[in-house]
Amino acid sequence: MISSTSSVSIRRHIRWLPHPPSEPTHTLVLTGKSGVFVDVRFCKVSGQLDWAFAGYRHQVADDTVQFVHHIDSRTLEPLNVQDIGKNSVLETGQVLECGEMVNPETSQMTSYEELWEDVSLQPQHAAVFIKNKAGTRWQAQVENWQLGLGRKPNGTFWAWQAMKDSDTDGWKIIFSTELAKVVYLPVDIGICGRRELVVWDEDCWIVLDQH
Repeated sequence: MISSTSSVSIRRHIRWLPHPPSEPTHTLVLTGKSGVFVDVRFCKVSGQLDWAFAGYRHQVADDTVQFVHHIDSRTLEPLNVQDIGKNSVLETGQVLECGEMVNPETSQMTSYEELWEDVSLQPQHAAVFIKNKAGTRWQAQVENWQLGLGRKPNGTFWAWQAMKDSDTDGWKIIFSTELAKVVYLPVDIGICGRRELVVWDEDCWIVLDQH
């Protein structure tokens, strides 16, 4: 559901039916109030990138959400990715998402369940979502979390996750691919509520969402 505010969501488990649930990744999703999102998933054990993508979330029914991918680490044709799930809110406040998508281990469409939990945010938290004009780099910050991803001209895909360091008030990397383009967002990169073209980090960017 598109909200009046932004959110930070952490996946607590995934279940490929009929197998039991597990959580092999550190999956972090930042979503803007417009529905724009950035989703980055790293394998906990190996530290390798599992999946990273960004695009827009659309509410297609009361309990059904479609995620339209505009960039995706697993494909050069992201708009062809089928990513639709039905959500139900549990008594714990967590959200159980159910649907079908391609299981990367089998390459087959498979029924799945994902359990999501939102991080508590301050009522007046800052958020900004941007992509470069070419659409090859996306970056987002919501309060104390940042995500970045992109594809280099040679086809190499990179991504990273970062969070605020409470000791230094700076940023620290949680996971990152090798040779990732890690440049933290300045607070004043865009103008609130407008889609502005801005020049930053030697590139031209579109501010997709900011408050």
